[in-house]
Amino acid sequence: MVAFNEMIQWRKLITPVIVPLFFWGAVITTAICGVFGLFSGLFLLPDSPFLGIMVIALTIAVACVALATVRLVAEFFLVSFRKNNHLYRIRQLVEGTEQSQS
Repeated sequence: MVAFNEMIQWRKLITPVIVPLFFWGAVITTAICGVFGLFSGLFLLPDSPFLGIMVIALTIAVACVALATVRLVAEFFLVSFRKNNHLYRIRQLVEGTEQSQS
């Protein structure tokens, strides 16, 4: 976790802590919406079998696309912030070698 004094001093970013929470929230929301879509399709089957099957198929397809999209967005943010952390460490190493050479 991020300590409160680190948040005030801007030494550590809190977004890498929040991104997994966003990811799991979106996964749970997608799963709940998928279950509702499947039940909708199942309830439509007696009245209109073709429409019910189409709703079930589209629900599964949209849920898969939504999960992949959420994963890609979360990975994009994590890679961006980890790149920033690595650049910060490289800068610290370079500054350390410059001070030792002088």
